[in-house]
Amino acid sequence: MRASEFFLRGGLAEERIGYYTRAAVPGWLKGRKAMNRRIGFLMVVLVVAGILTVRGAFSQVTIQPTRKVIKLAGGPVQAPFSDAILSGNTLYLAGRIGIDPKTGKVPEKIEDEIKFLLDGEKDVLAQAGMTMDDLV
Repeated sequence: MRASEFFLRGGLAEERIGYYTRAAVPGWLKGRKAMNRRIGFLMVVLVVAGILTVRGAFSQVTIQPTRKVIKLAGGPVQAPFSDAILSGNTLYLAGRIGIDPKTGKVPEKIEDEIKFLLDGEKDVLAQAGMTMDDLV
């Protein structure tokens, strides 16, 4: 006879160690105790993680960005929209065309039109406190 032997008696598992017999436990329940402990531990971890997640989600402060409308004074076109919107630290530029600010007409040469267009963009950027180097 070995030092430790298992016996099945009426669906119950007994373990004999020497002359002593360990309490009879149903065979199907032997592994379930360990499984129940694991599941219980997992449930506790999940509940704690859920509480920490919900608590963290409600503790974050949402900062409302400030919006500033930028409209150049004395532009050649009186349009109902602004030249740019500064929201937080992001500047949203409106589409532009290269109109001569003195005459209000599109120049004959494309080079002049591009110059007026980029000068207008530089003016909008300057009013927002930015330069052409800030463009992405």
